[in-house]
Amino acid sequence: MARTSTRPEPAAPELARSARAFAQEAHEGQRRKQTGEPFVRHPIAVAELLAERGCDTEVLAAAYLHDVVEKTEVGLDEIRDRFGSGVAATCEDG
Repeated sequence: MARTSTRPEPAAPELARSARAFAQEAHEGQRRKQTGEPFVRHPIAVAELLAERGCDTEVLAAAYLHDVVEKTEVGLDEIRDRFGSGVAATCEDG
């Protein structure tokens, strides 16, 4: 029997898709010091785990974006403007 994927991409609602794309762009060229892998892999993995647990779209968007706020020049105001106050509050709470 085929297993149904619970991965947030590409089946995720537009908010999560937009957050993922934004995170990928914001982290372009960044790599993890310990492993050398693209930095964005961690937020994507976090979002996938949360999607498997049934978290809502705002939480998935915040998962994609949490390192954007910590590791790039993008601030919470921009996250709030682009993705809403709920996502920004979740990013801020960490």
